[in-house]
Amino acid sequence: MGQILHGSATTTHAVRAAIQRSKAPLKELAAQYGLNHKTVAKWRKRAFVNDVPMGPKAPRSTVLSPEEEAEVLMRTLGSRFTRSMAQTLAAVAVDCRAAFAREDLASAFSTRRLLDWADLMLRSGDPERAAGPAIYAKVSAEDAALIRSIIRHHIAFDE
Repeated sequence: MGQILHGSATTTHAVRAAIQRSKAPLKELAAQYGLNHKTVAKWRKRAFVNDVPMGPKAPRSTVLSPEEEAEVLMRTLGSRFTRSMAQTLAAVAVDCRAAFAREDLASAFSTRRLLDWADLMLRSGDPERAAGPAIYAKVSAEDAALIRSIIRHHIAFDE
């Protein structure tokens, strides 16, 4: 099975193991493998041949929680928007993102799209009509139908 090395790797597991087993001087090994002598010294002192993981130990999510998204709506749109409506729209966004993760939707539902929809909704007074240019016009007909059903699940409309 092949090994996966990061883009800056200059050695393979086999070379690292050979460096660790060798009794030759650092400069000689560096010349033999075409490496910097500091790289040879680093691998010689380690007791393993795998790279040490870099970056955060616990990666943070870049997706806002429904509460954070509702807060963004409240701060951006101010007193014109109720907390209840902000939470409802955030729930719509969460369900749309879940559909995207399941690959039921071909495009993601961004906070920017949510803000555009909320702003149009405030101006028109009609969530369904506001969804036309803010959401449905920007996705395929199949995606629009699924998003429409998600919106109708969260918001009751007079038919």
